[in-house]
Amino acid sequence: MKQSFLNREESPLNTQDWEQIDNTIVESAKRVLTGRRFLPIFGPLGVGIQDVDYDIFTGTAPAQLAIFGETETSVVRAERRVHENIPLLYKDFVIYWRDIETA
Repeated sequence: MKQSFLNREESPLNTQDWEQIDNTIVESAKRVLTGRRFLPIFGPLGVGIQDVDYDIFTGTAPAQLAIFGETETSVVRAERRVHENIPLLYKDFVIYWRDIETA
């Protein structure tokens, strides 16, 4: 997977160093990312996404169960469209060369 937006080619780290950093980040994130268990979250959306549109639906009465589908149900329709900006969540950090060499 090429991730040119990270400018890794400008770094003095080699591919193995980046793989180790990536693996550490993923493992750390797995331990603390619990939002998907409790909140209705969708994604991933990609790095270039700045906003998202979604629809609010009406007619969300319970569905019907029938052999031939002859039972009338309410129609589900998009009532309105919502446009939301996605804020940028970030935190700068420093990794010292000594720590990388030690690891």
